[in-house]
Amino acid sequence: MTPNQIIQTVRLERAHTLILESNMTITEVIGKIGMNDPKYFRKKFKEKYNMTPTEVRKTRIIDRS
Repeated sequence: MTPNQIIQTVRLERAHTLILESNMTITEVIGKIGMNDPKYFRKKFKEKYNMTPTEVRKTRIIDRS
C-alpha cells in the first residue's frame, strides 16, 4: 500500500467507527476525518464496506432496536 492508501484506509475506518458509535451527522464525520468532498468520501466508503455511510448508520439503528 502507498502512504496515501494507508491514510485513506485509516480515515475510512475511523469514519465507520464514528458513524456506528456517535450521533454525528455524516457531514460532520467527513469533516472530522479530514476529508472535504462528500461524493468522493461516499465512493471510497462504499468501495471499502460495500455499503454507503447511510446504510451503515441504518444498521446501527436496527441493531439497537
